Amino acid sequence: MRCVIERFGAALALVCASSLALAHHSSAPFDEKAEVALEGTVTKYEWANPHVYIFLDGVDTASQRRATWEIEGPPPSLLKQRGWSRESLATGERVKVDAHPARDPTRSAALLVSVTKSDGTTLSRSGGDAPAPTFKADGLTGTWVTQINEETSALFDDDSLEAPGIWPLTAGALQAARDFHEDTDLSGLRCIPYTAPLFMLIPDAKSIEQHGATITIRGEFDGAERTVHLDVASHDGAEPSLQGHSIGHWDGRVLVVDTAGFVEHRNGTSWSVPSSTHKHLVERFELAADGKSLSYRFELDDPEYLARPLAAEARWSYRPDVTYHAEPCDPANARRFVAH
Repeated sequence: MRCVIERFGAALALVCASSLALAHHSSAPFDEKAEVALEGTVTKYEWANPHVYIFLDGVDTASQRRATWEIEGPPPSLLKQRGWSRESLATGERVKVDAHPARDPTRSAALLVSVTKSDGTTLSRSGGDAPAPTFKADGLTGTWVTQINEETSALFDDDSLEAPGIWPLTAGALQAARDFHEDTDLSGLRCIPYTAPLFMLIPDAKSIEQHGATITIRGEFDGAERTVHLDVASHDGAEPSLQGHSIGHWDGRVLVVDTAGFVEHRNGTSWSVPSSTHKHLVERFELAADGKSLSYRFELDDPEYLARPLAAEARWSYRPDVTYHAEPCDPANARRFVAH
């Protein structure tokens, strides 16, 4: 199963129902049914987008094979929710690492499961369930964390692409998905962010700010940023762009956002399905009555890749306790897996 979130951890969108991890490429190079225990010294701790990497001069405790191990983790935005930070590890620190080994036995590489520090502290890639929201918002502005439900997780499981009851894909979309090669077709390799609605469903921190008649929506995972114009009535004359041209209005308590003018994007509909310049998106943001969350609903239309409009819903929890910070995408980091 190729799921964007559990790779965009091995949860970027996009998700395995059993995990809220996310990576920008598949975890297929790793054997997730096997596990290795490594012990050694951290030679480098790379806190960067789209992946955190730990380089370990150490030994596989079972085989006694010694090497410099390259251990791949999820993006900083996902690990941060599990209690990690830029300061979690230091060069020269002795640690134990549990990980999934590379399928290629000649590679000294592994997919992070957890790290145990010398003081006994354990840091995991998956962690437990997110804490129940206890903060109350009085509007849409602030910091939010996207939650994943069963419906949205099914959308981003590539095994469901040929299920018309889930994905109303055209023949061209199905062919594009079959032809997809992540080592050449993944926009993240060139540090190109995902677009809405995919970027809106990634389980990272989101920031909503309003300044006058302009609302800015940002995503921590890959630094995607959108601008919604409340004082514009149409898309006439708008220059096509990555995130399109968004105009919004209030329908009672609901912010309705209409977006058109997207440029083509190889991963603009899903992990392996492109979007065209005909892509049209309508979204609705509604604050819950208790102020603890908001409902995010969308309807996506793109006649080149969707046989009918696609609709889904997710929930964002209000989290003013989370400090929003989007790490810039590092091109060398983004392409590291391609070298293998």
